[in-house]
This record gives sequence, C-alpha cells and structure tokens, in this order.
Amino acid sequence: MNFVDNPLNAKVWARPLSDDRGLAGKIAAEIRKAILEGTIGANQKINEEEIAEAFATSRTPVREALRLLEPEGLVTVIPRRGVRVSPLLPDEAADTYVCRAYLYGLAAKLGARRRSEWDMAALAALMTELGTVAGKKDRAAYLAVMAGLNECIVRASQSPHIREALRPLDLKAVRYRHLTITLPHRMEQSRRNYQRVVDALSKRKPAEAEAAMRHAIADAGEALLKHIGGARLAKHLSIREYL
Repeated sequence: MNFVDNPLNAKVWARPLSDDRGLAGKIAAEIRKAILEGTIGANQKINEEEIAEAFATSRTPVREALRLLEPEGLVTVIPRRGVRVSPLLPDEAADTYVCRAYLYGLAAKLGARRRSEWDMAALAALMTELGTVAGKKDRAAYLAVMAGLNECIVRASQSPHIREALRPLDLKAVRYRHLTITLPHRMEQSRRNYQRVVDALSKRKPAEAEAAMRHAIADAGEALLKHIGGARLAKHLSIREYL
C-alpha cells in the first residue's frame, strides 16, 4: 500500500476508522502528524484513493481533510496533478516570521499596559512548566506550553484584531516550530527569550516587552532559516533586518 511516494506509508496510516462523524478531522490529524514528524516529506505526492482505502471510507472525507490542511501550508493542491506535501520555502518562512514578530511584538506592547494580575499569574505558571518540560527534553509538551504562552500574551493585549491576524500565520508556523524545536539548545534559548518578555510585562514596560517579543520570534525564525538553507541563506533573508 503506497499512499504517498514513501516506503514507510504502510505504517503511517495504520488505523482504519469507521465512524463518519468528524472523520475528515481525524484523517487530517493523522496526515498532519505524519508531515510534522517527517514520516512523509516535502514534495511527496498524496494518493487520495489509497488513503480512503486505508481508512475504510470514500474519497470525500479525504478531500475534506486535505482542504483542512491546505490553509496550514502543509499540503498543496496542484490542478490536474493532485496533492503534494508542501515544500519548505525559505522566503515564505522568513515572511511568516517577520509578520509574526511584528504582531506578537505589538501584543506584548499592549499587554504590558493592559495585562491583569491573573495574566501574570498564568504566565508565571507557564514559564515554570516550560522549564520543567525543557529539562525533560519533551518536545511535544514544550511546543504545547509555548503555544499557551503565546495565547496568554495575546489575551493580555485585549486585542481581537491581533488574535485574528495571527491565526493564519500561526497555522503556517506550526510546521516550522516542529523543525526548530529539534535543533540543539533551541529549547533553552527560547525559554530565556520568553523569560525576558514575561519580565517586561511584569514591570509594565511596553517598549521593552515589544522588543523582547520581536527578538524571541526573530531568533526562532533565523534558527529555522539556518537549518533549512544554511548560514548564508539565513544572513541573506535576515529577519532582524526588518524589525
């Protein structure tokens, strides 16, 4: 059975599902997991018919699943040629991180003015948890706590416009974050970066919070660019240059 051009695919889609309710979401979750974990790689073709067979369903929920993944930047639909796992494009990654750095920076700036004591208590608890999972080298847990920190910072800003603007960018960044978290010392570096953000929020220093947040996002973005394209490309597409 060969769902995409990868010899490991017989092991990727191992669990037939008979419940049609939410089936597209379940199939999307399995495909997403396989892409994020690198079981299936960039540019590999996805065969809708064989995935449908593996999940004991028709092609309709498979197509729905792939439509769910397209806005996340995980798959690309090519007219008359089918669906492939999206390539990792350095220019697109750099642009995503520049936009996220500006928006999260603004969220931190506003949050320094508007945050509540409840926000700070939540951030402090998350930073403690971040240190714990970093010490255990638990990548999945680390990414989950980081997502919670970002959400808490945006909530502290009290800006629904920032939240909405970040939603599609954060979806695209999920794949990038799964890559960068595998890099040596990345967990500890990002933890230190976010501690500076939380400290600035605690002191109600808007400019300092904005600068620290922009740095945290840019630092992660440049680590990604160096990983996928080398130091030369990372320098050419320098994210900090735009901040």
